[in-house]
Amino acid sequence: EVTNCNASTSDKDISKEMSSLEDIRKWSVDDVYNFISEITNCTFKDHMIDGETLPLLTEDHLLDTLGLKLGPALKIRSQVFAIFQKDQILSQ
Repeated sequence: EVTNCNASTSDKDISKEMSSLEDIRKWSVDDVYNFISEITNCTFKDHMIDGETLPLLTEDHLLDTLGLKLGPALKIRSQVFAIFQKDQILSQ
């Protein structure tokens, strides 16, 4: 079972530069862990979430399955969406 999913980190810089969605899809479980640990203390490694899985996570997955509080869940979705948008702009 995952522990500490409700403990969010405060005021950490979560605006890590990423080059594209293609890059995020190549992330390992460790890469995703490092990205998520900037936002929350939730152990995504326990769920084997890698870069291909990360963009597929919905708010419901984050809230219900992983037990995150709304704030960290929204931060994660926002960061993944920003990467997706950047990739869409660059591919036009």
